[in-house]
Amino acid sequence: MKFLVLVTTTLLPLIPGVVYGVDFDGWCASHYGNVGKPWAICGKAEYVNDDPKQGISRWSVRPQDKCKLLKDDPTAIPFCCAKSIHKIVNSHVWAHSGTAVDPVMIKEDCHKLA
Repeated sequence: MKFLVLVTTTLLPLIPGVVYGVDFDGWCASHYGNVGKPWAICGKAEYVNDDPKQGISRWSVRPQDKCKLLKDDPTAIPFCCAKSIHKIVNSHVWAHSGTAVDPVMIKEDCHKLA
């Protein structure tokens, strides 16, 4: 039991470092690579009529290296995604400003980290 408390106490502070950290590409690869979602991106939800109650119309996503820290930009939600999303995001010429991706694709091909 003491071991479990020690491990939990040690690992718990690492979680915010992953979500609020600078680089989570390697983290995605090691934790979601086995399910085909090794690429990190971030994005923000764009809602129908700017009303969150009406649902997400699309996600505006960017490559991980173009993302601000979540603590600096709470709209920069981190994801671990499949190659299909990674290719869409990185093939967009204006990737620094965000690429519109269908919410169904994000739901199926990505794992939301925050």
